[in-house]
Amino acid sequence: MGIKKLIISFTLMLITVFCSAGTHPFKNASEKRLFRNFSFSVCIGMAYEGESEKLSSNVNKAANGYREFGNISLDAYDEARSIIQKWLKKDYRSKHGGQIELMKCIDLYNHIDLVNIFNKYNPCNSKDSWLDDNDFNLRCK
Repeated sequence: MGIKKLIISFTLMLITVFCSAGTHPFKNASEKRLFRNFSFSVCIGMAYEGESEKLSSNVNKAANGYREFGNISLDAYDEARSIIQKWLKKDYRSKHGGQIELMKCIDLYNHIDLVNIFNKYNPCNSKDSWLDDNDFNLRCK
């Protein structure tokens, strides 16, 4: 039970750090930030699947929220899930045994793999895919 509380506490702390600017910073986040935060949320959900119903519910809500505000192709999200599965198979063994799943997600969040997927589907490359110029200007800063 202690590990579940630790994971939930750490996850909430990271989400708070990622979203520390303003009341609801995701509403003003760039497309790249939304995509990376979506991927991070999904990674945590996949890494700790079945560990905690509360954690699972929260990461699903977070991932859906980031996706809802984004304008990137659904194919990008599918590719992100695929790369997340590969990252979660990596060997991140701690000194004392066991895998450090959260570290895999943090490293992926900061890795060029996610940037490459985003760049492939970057919705900011063309203003034509946007219904609103204000949204384009906000998300593609």
